[in-house]
Amino acid sequence: MQFIVEVEGDAGRSDFVRIEAASGALAVEEAKKAGHRVIALRTDDSLTGGIVLRDVDARELLENMSAEDRVRLGEGGGSLWLLAALEIARRLRWLIALAAVAAVGEYVMGGAFGWISVAALGLALTPLAGATFVTWFGPTRAHEAFHLAHFEGRWDDALHHLDALSAHLDDFTLAHMRAKVLGSQGAHAEALRTIEPYEGVVPDVAYASQVATILDRAHDYDGALRWSERALAAQPDNPMLLLELAQKRAVLAGDLAGAEAYLARLDRASLMPPMRFSVAWVEGVHALERKRYAEARARLEGAVAEVANLKPRAIYAGMLVVVRLFLAEAYARTGETELALGHLDATRPAATLHQLDILLDRVERALRGDELDYPVQKPEYDE
Repeated sequence: MQFIVEVEGDAGRSDFVRIEAASGALAVEEAKKAGHRVIALRTDDSLTGGIVLRDVDARELLENMSAEDRVRLGEGGGSLWLLAALEIARRLRWLIALAAVAAVGEYVMGGAFGWISVAALGLALTPLAGATFVTWFGPTRAHEAFHLAHFEGRWDDALHHLDALSAHLDDFTLAHMRAKVLGSQGAHAEALRTIEPYEGVVPDVAYASQVATILDRAHDYDGALRWSERALAAQPDNPMLLLELAQKRAVLAGDLAGAEAYLARLDRASLMPPMRFSVAWVEGVHALERKRYAEARARLEGAVAEVANLKPRAIYAGMLVVVRLFLAEAYARTGETELALGHLDATRPAATLHQLDILLDRVERALRGDELDYPVQKPEYDE
């Protein structure tokens, strides 16, 4: 699998290097061994098995794209618009140059700009118009629309947007996105059947992590933990899996020794920049479990502030709900009831829609001053 790592270049500028590795963390390690000073991992599709464009021309474009442009593509927004404009301009460069020469010739011979110059100007503006069209109506927009519809519980709309993506994504990515909608609707068995054909076909880390997600939604927490651990066994240095298990072990089993052992294995340089907030999030959860409530509040406030500013917001909206619920619990444990209720009331509709019962229960117990219950039995070992 190919990864892009941001490294320190000349004069303080960032450079981007492509590295073949089995995981993002190994790519970061290889970059360090090559003498680079690593800033951040920039691509990591390991938990989805990699996104493969079906369209041959689009796939060729992606394969030949520079590492810096791949980063622009991943960042979306203005970066995506600029990338599209530059690519269209590159493909039309000789035609644009010829039109410019013709416009100059028209002016020299006739003493004024005429219809040739107007046509040349229109051609010169084509990359800008094309980039705007691609940004607004391309697959990136459909991808964001899918996540927004899913978050808001508009299941049919979500599936409609997913159909619009079918020409661009690989079969497994489409299947697990469809399973995400089915699981949210409560059709957990059907969600599992949707991805079952891919066991042994896609990397086990990708398959197992998606099964764990479905079982989480079904409130089969024992099963979710087992499948998350199977995913980690397939890729032991995956930072998102380490963070996920560091949280699950604490929240589901009250197993702080196991949870913190996962966190200790994390190489933070292998986390993509948008997900750096996850460290403060998990550390805040551990502080809650340790009853260090002031520390928990500080870390979770920072995590909420970071994730609230991430774009596109639709993709991170579900994470924001989860982090705010933990923050509400921290406020409740420190006696700041109004702040706790503010976050709880704001997130309750989405938390109820997406079956986050365990987190709602934690906040309500904290408001009552009750101790926590854990749905999974804690492992038998000394801390």
